[in-house]
Amino acid sequence: MFRPAGSFSYKDKNGGETVSMTASLGLLYWYMRHIPDDADIPEPFPILTVVPTKRAMPGPYDRNFFTLVISIVERTYGTAPKIPREFFDAEWYNNLPNGLNDHKTVAQARRDGDPKVVAYEEVCLSILKWLEQNGDVVGLEEP
Repeated sequence: MFRPAGSFSYKDKNGGETVSMTASLGLLYWYMRHIPDDADIPEPFPILTVVPTKRAMPGPYDRNFFTLVISIVERTYGTAPKIPREFFDAEWYNNLPNGLNDHKTVAQARRDGDPKVVAYEEVCLSILKWLEQNGDVVGLEEP
C-alpha cells in the first residue's frame, strides 16, 4: 500500500486498506465502513411513505461526529473508549479554524499547534488505537 509521508494507515479486520493524512479522516473512513447499508434499514410500516434521499455524512469536525462514531462502537462492542466531555458540547466547536473540511487545512493546523485541532486529532487517534486493541483496526501506523 502506498503511504505518503506524514500519513496514517491501517487495515480493517476484513482486509480493507485505509490511508489518510489525518487521524480524523482515518476515523471518518472507519465510520463510513460501519454505517448500515440502506438494505439493512428495516422497511417502514406499509402505511408510511418513505421518500429516498441521499444520506447525510458528517465531516470529521462536525459536532455530531463523535456521537455517531461512538454509537457504532457501542453497538459493535457493547462499550466504547472514553472521550472528554467537552467534545460533546456544541460550544467547543465555536471558533475552530476555517476550512477544517479539507485534510490539508487540518494537517497544517495540527503542525501549527492549534490547540483545538491538536486535541481533536489526539482523540481521533485514541479511538483508532482503541479499535486496534479490539481487533477492528489492524496495523495502525502513525506519521
